[in-house]
Formats: sequence, C-alpha cells, structure tokens
Amino acid sequence: MSISSEERKVWKLKGGSYIISLPKDWIEKIKENQLVVIKDPNFLILMPLKTFTKKEAVVDLSRIKDPTLATYYVLTYYMQGMDKIKVVSNNSIEAQIKKRFRDLRSEMIGADIVEEKSNYLVYEILLDVTQQSVEETISKFNDFIEGVHVDTVKAIETLNKLSSEEILERSKDGLKKYRFMIRQIAIASQDPSVAKRIGIENFRQAIIYGTIATYLNRMLHHTASCNQYVLKLGEYDEVACDHVLRMAEVAQKMRNDSIHAFIKKNLDSALKVIRLMSIQKGLEDELLNYLTTGKVSVNIGIVYSMIGKEFRRVSGFSVGISDALANLLLAPY
Repeated sequence: MSISSEERKVWKLKGGSYIISLPKDWIEKIKENQLVVIKDPNFLILMPLKTFTKKEAVVDLSRIKDPTLATYYVLTYYMQGMDKIKVVSNNSIEAQIKKRFRDLRSEMIGADIVEEKSNYLVYEILLDVTQQSVEETISKFNDFIEGVHVDTVKAIETLNKLSSEEILERSKDGLKKYRFMIRQIAIASQDPSVAKRIGIENFRQAIIYGTIATYLNRMLHHTASCNQYVLKLGEYDEVACDHVLRMAEVAQKMRNDSIHAFIKKNLDSALKVIRLMSIQKGLEDELLNYLTTGKVSVNIGIVYSMIGKEFRRVSGFSVGISDALANLLLAPY
C-alpha cells in the first residue's frame, strides 16, 4: 500500500459551507458512499464506514503448514484488534494441534472459543477495551512487573532456585498484558470514539503509547531473565550479590519513577530518571571491577555480571519511557 499526498482546493458555498473533491480512484476502490470524518486539531481524516464494523480474520491451516506460525498469526490478529479469528482447514485438525489452539485462548485476555468443529474453530474477543484507560493498563502492567522484581530480588539474595523457576513461569502472564495493551491501542487508532474513552487524543499519542507498551514488555523480560541466571549459579558470593542488589534497587526506582512521571505527565520527574542512569552505570562498573579481582571464579563472575546487565537494561528502558514523555509533551503542535 502506497501513501500519496496532493493539494486540493477548498470551495466555499454561498450558504457558508465548504466542499472539497475526493480522489476518484480512492472512492471507486472503497466502494462506499458514506465516510467517517475524524477531526484532529491539525488535520482531518476520512475513513470508510466499513472500517468501524466487526473485524474478522482467517488463519488457513491448509496454507500455513507450521502450527507454531499459525498460532503466531492468531496472536497477531488479536493484537491488531480483530473481533473474531477463525482457524480453518480443508481436513480435520489433528487432536494435538487442536489442543494447542484451545489452550491459546488463555494467552489472550477476553478471548473465548464460540464455535468449533473437526476442521475449524472460532475465537471471539468479548472484552471491551474501553473498560479501563490506557494509563490504567500501563499502571497495572507495571504493578505486575513490580511483583516479579520484588520476588526476583529475594531469589537472588537467598539463591532460591525454586522461587526463580516459579517467577519464570509466572512472568509468561505478562505477555497477556502486553498483547492486551497493544490491542487496546490498535483499536483506538482505528476508532476515535475508543481513543477518546481510553485517553488517547491523536495518532501521534497512539504511537507513543505503543512504544511504552513495548518498553514495559522488555523491562518485564529483563527482570524475569535474572532468574535464568540464578538457576545457573553454583555458589553464592556475598559481595557480588550486594553489588547486584544495589543495581536492582536503582532499576526498580527508575522503572517506577518513569511510569509515575509518564502517567502524571511530569517532565521534571522524567529528567531525574534520566540522570539516574549514570549512577546505574557506575554501579555496574563497580560490580565488574570486583568480579575481575580473582576473588570469584570465572563462571560465577559471568553469571553475576549477566544479572547486573539485565538490571542495567531495565534502567535503559526506563530512560526510554522518560524520553517518550518528552516527545509527548514537547510536540511542535
């Protein structure tokens, strides 16, 4: 699909109204005689009325042979805002593959299977994305990450591998929150009434909120990934652990403060988060300096350095959220 721009003259009628001609090829392609006009302070968007009807997608297993790829299609269509997703096949779907698609509904908030036969099944997404604002979605996502962070710190401090295994399993639920947030933003970008109800004012904001969703997802990933390294630790080193825990504390503060600043639209608070990054880098240098003294084995040193790196990455995405707030507030128009 190509995007083009051109100048068109606005004509004023005697009664005070204005008219403008529309591109002939576009009108003939959409085959609509009713359009929805979306008004932004700086532009107008015309969209076909059918854009706002129920949306359906089809995943054809006769064409997509790889079941893993097919499930990826389903999850992607969910995030794109589809109301119904049909999985179909020319032949009966194998029991094991069918079970995977049944289980997939648990990975999509609000999804249920409303119709099923031997060669197809239909998901319907029943949850109204306007039940909570996009900022409430952000806050709840961050609360989930906070729980993972707190328990991860305890697992590192006590070298509790059973706890780390549980955290890694629990963190998978965070993907559902990420997919829901992307779905919420995608629907809002297509329907101005939804955007208004969840607190998104224009397309530029929708892009920024989508960026925030991605950053939150990455912060969850890096926080949870610390537990992969806990499972690899053969022995506990008190000094290295202390360095890592200080990095964890800074990462926690930066994440929470960046989210709070974004929700409150407080640029001063966001700038304070950015300044903390130099402290985090200094703490990482201290950790690495200790690990190269020869007081810990190479293997243990590598594991602790990787844990520190994960917390530093969380801090980096916190800076990204602060930058996103600046882009939101310091727009040229």
